[in-house]
Formats: sequence, C-alpha cells, structure tokens
Amino acid sequence: MIQLKSKLYDESIPFVAIGDIHDDYKQLKDLLAVISAMGLDDYRLIFLGDFFGGTKYFSELLRLLYSLRDKSDYIVGNHDLEFINLWEVATASPVNKKKFLDYFNLKESEVQWFISNLVASVETPEVFLSHAGIDDLKPLSQQSLQDLTTSCYRGNLDHVTDKLVIQGHLPMTNVTTEGNHVFIDTGCGYGGHLSAFIYPERISINNKAKERS
Repeated sequence: MIQLKSKLYDESIPFVAIGDIHDDYKQLKDLLAVISAMGLDDYRLIFLGDFFGGTKYFSELLRLLYSLRDKSDYIVGNHDLEFINLWEVATASPVNKKKFLDYFNLKESEVQWFISNLVASVETPEVFLSHAGIDDLKPLSQQSLQDLTTSCYRGNLDHVTDKLVIQGHLPMTNVTTEGNHVFIDTGCGYGGHLSAFIYPERISINNKAKERS
C-alpha cells in the first residue's frame, strides 16, 4: 500500500472540512460559493477524501482542486487509493497509460500532482481528521493507512482521544455528531448532497444544490 504522510498543525486553525465528492465538481462549486458568502475565504479547506468517483468528470474536479491548492489539504480516501492502483497498473504499459489519460481527459502532470498532495490525515491540537475516522482499538499514533481509509466505527471515540474526530466515508442523511465524532459524508455523487463542517464554530453546511431542477 502507498505510504502517505499526515499533516500536523502545531496551532489551532480555523477550517472548513468538506465531505466525499465522488467527481461531483458542480456541487463543490456550489458549496464553495456558500462558504465564500459566509465570509470564510480565509479558512483552510480540508477535504476528507473520496474525490474519485470513476467518471470522466474527475478531470474537472481535479482542476478545481488544483485551483484551491494554496488554501487546502487533501486527505486520501479508499476510492482515491483505487485510482492510484489503476494508475500504477496503467503506467506499466505506454499504450495503457495513454488510454487511461485519454479516458479521464487528464495530463500525467495532473495525476502526479494529485497523488503527491494526498495526506493520510490532518491533525491539530484539538481535532483529528481522516477519511474513515480511526480504529477505536488503537491510539492515534498507531493508526495505519488502512485504518484511516476503511474504519467503520460509528460511536463515541473519547476512550481513544479527547480530540474531535471528523470523517467522511459513511453516508448519512445530514452531518451527524455522536460524542466527539463528526460524520460529514452525505452521499454526494450517489444521489445525496455535499456537506461541510466549520471549525471552531462547529456549524454544518448541508448543500442541497443537487435538488434544483
């Protein structure tokens, strides 16, 4: 499995955590407009992974993410690991690599940028963010990449850490808080909507733009 570093902040930062996108760059554009209208342009954007959804719209999303690179952290999700695996298989053959890039309308430099900027998790003195939360039987220092991308524990995690744990991965109807655990995936790309969580205000944004005709 690919080795990815975690991003550590020594001081508390204001941020907007954004849930799983799954190629739906239009919903991300709508959500970014809401974030800007709320006066949060100076807040850091922390994306919780699963950018890749397997469609040709991934290239549009990737270019939008690139435009946000100076103010964003990109956490890897399990679907992004699948994309990396597909890329590694494709690059074994020049012909297959070209087919891969042509299918997704991507440049090799864009793929390399995406992969090189993914992180396993983001941590501040008060908050821990990853795609799938954590394995509730391990301390934070022992969480593997598999734990951070595939764990499914839904309950309170205060026996592991007193930090607020924010994750995507498990689709909910709305942003949901259980104890010190916040779930932000609300089904974007699968008929749901894209949501976000503002910190330190602890306010959620449930973007229902997908319901417009």
